[in-house]
Amino acid sequence: MKNLALLMGALALLPSTQAAKCYGLVLGSGDETAAYQAGVISSLLAKLPPAEAQWSKVSGVAGSAVNAVLMGSRPLGQEQQAAADMKQFWLDASKTPLYEDWWMGPWGALYLKGGIYDPAPLADFLP
Repeated sequence: MKNLALLMGALALLPSTQAAKCYGLVLGSGDETAAYQAGVISSLLAKLPPAEAQWSKVSGVAGSAVNAVLMGSRPLGQEQQAAADMKQFWLDASKTPLYEDWWMGPWGALYLKGGIYDPAPLADFLP
């Protein structure tokens, strides 16, 4: 035990080298809350020191994965622009019909198309 205390004391006297830190952003859930994440991220960026707001790893699920892609598409240091991209994406998405009803109605669509909505407008919306 005494040797351990001496070792710990000796280690404390060594010059410390501070390793570069890696920050990550994990976005949970999807649904409509993904749109709110743009505002939350903007607020975080306004309050965090710039060095702590450069996220080198970003992940998300469902709608949050869209946010993760938008955040990850910008280089480090451009997080404010990425947050603005997120906000604009969700504003545009809220004004765009992303699905349409099939002409044959939901029962015909389930039988003939495999789904009740036509996703063609979504494919046109996404870049």
